[in-house]
Amino acid sequence: MHDAKTRLSKLLRLVEAGERVTICRNGQPAAEIVPVRSGAIELGAGCGEAKADSDDWWQAMSEADAEAFADGR
Repeated sequence: MHDAKTRLSKLLRLVEAGERVTICRNGQPAAEIVPVRSGAIELGAGCGEAKADSDDWWQAMSEADAEAFADGR
């Protein structure tokens, strides 16, 4: 742990270069320094695939649209 404190600047440069750094205490992993993720976090299957075509995406479907959706059209 003391070594990590004295070498923090060097460890951060490694992390900024994309590496993951594990810090140990008494030979056991205690913490991990990882690069910050850029961009938004996407959860679930198909994330990022659905896009709103207009600002009224939240409005209820018409009957015709609902039938077309149900029929897979």
